[in-house]
Amino acid sequence: MKTTPTLFPLGTSRLHWAAEYINRHEATEVIFPRIGYFQSAGQIATMLEILSGIRDIPEICQYLTRRDGTPLHPFDNRALTPDQVLWTQKRAEFASADVLLLEFSSSVEFQLGDLHVQGNPNYQRDVPFADVWKEGYYTTYEPDVDVTRYQDTEEEISALFDRCAKAIGDRPVIVQSHIYRGEQGFGRKEFAAIISRHTARSGWHFVDAAALCEAHGFRTFDNGQTDIHHLDWPGTRANAVELLDQSFAAYGCTLGHATKEAIIGDSHEMI
Repeated sequence: MKTTPTLFPLGTSRLHWAAEYINRHEATEVIFPRIGYFQSAGQIATMLEILSGIRDIPEICQYLTRRDGTPLHPFDNRALTPDQVLWTQKRAEFASADVLLLEFSSSVEFQLGDLHVQGNPNYQRDVPFADVWKEGYYTTYEPDVDVTRYQDTEEEISALFDRCAKAIGDRPVIVQSHIYRGEQGFGRKEFAAIISRHTARSGWHFVDAAALCEAHGFRTFDNGQTDIHHLDWPGTRANAVELLDQSFAAYGCTLGHATKEAIIGDSHEMI
């Protein structure tokens, strides 16, 4: 048995920024998928089924992923296609992971046939979310693509968690949801409570990102405006430590105090 677990994150930049700090301090191996970010339980379930081999690689990969990534782990453009070499590699990486890190941050689904796709794919045009959140990307730019937009019920989230569990098997899973602070819930508080309940039902482990946000606050832009979508950098490093702590505990090993101190004390900002 290895002394530390290999981690595989699947979520948004919130999760990937924290994983960058884990990787930066060589606390353990992180396999970054480099296939973009995913928000909803449906998107994550669909991708886990592809990575596990439960689902064949679709021809319409360009709708499943976004060209997003952190600086040291950029998006691999082959993920926009059913490139057999790329997806064979991703399946092998997924199979080699000891602990899965999953972030469920949205209850809004976009469904194309039996696939859950991105709400704002950027394979062709990079449209700001602010420009499409109300009417939707597909309605505005690709009305001929038969995408249905809807909001998950708790029953649907439960079923999607079961699909995720089938794809993952008996490996440990660490889950977090979107951030919010106190009364600044933005509708995320209720969703996070649902995710927490189904994390417990699945026998997985939940990271309370809201507590991290309460302790550290939101990130601010250079112009002083608040970024309600990301923790500040100290909070991101605290998130990295909690992900590590829970991953190590679930794997049956202990995270050293020196590693925690090194990550928390890191003054480096990723951007």
